Amino acid sequence: MKKLFILIAMITISSAAFSQIPVGTWFIGGSAQFYMAKSNYASDSLNNYTETYFSISPSVGVMISNHFEVGLDVSYYNASYKYPNNTTNNYTYNRFGVGAFANYYHGFSDNSMFYYQVWGGVSADFGSQGPTPLSSTTETKYTALYVGIMPGIAVKPAKHFMFKVYYGSLAFNSETDKFPDSKNDTFNNFNLNVSPGSLTLGFDYLIGGK
Repeated sequence: MKKLFILIAMITISSAAFSQIPVGTWFIGGSAQFYMAKSNYASDSLNNYTETYFSISPSVGVMISNHFEVGLDVSYYNASYKYPNNTTNNYTYNRFGVGAFANYYHGFSDNSMFYYQVWGGVSADFGSQGPTPLSSTTETKYTALYVGIMPGIAVKPAKHFMFKVYYGSLAFNSETDKFPDSKNDTFNNFNLNVSPGSLTLGFDYLIGGK
């Protein structure tokens, strides 16, 4: 218990010594994700697949207090699922979105800090599957609303540069799938994502500030 109090005191002291980002500082940058996964089912080779995912999200934000940044971002996602032994199941989608976010920064050294991001927005995408032996490529359109929170660590190696790494998220999504036959499916889910694909790298260039 004594060690716990010492640790809390050290974090508090180092936070007080943190070189705060001035109010009015603008952040110009964004984040990106990439991952690839493969399955290998010896007893069901038709369902072996390779998943590839890429996203990029340019953003702009501004410090409105010593700890809070607010901003806007746009995003693009691309994902593909390739089945080498069953190409009729191949699937791809592209997603475009716009959203808003708020970051809370809590420093633990002069140039490093924890931060917590609350974000939300709307996105739309289109996907395709096939062609199948009996039909042409099937196009599906999606719209989604989302809101969530994720933690991260930011490092400021120089006055105008900041690198960010965050992992995991807790989010709520509401998605509507629109099919060519006019039938719509709606899915609502609340999820905790700690998969390798949730690892995100970000970079910001800082301008101005009081």
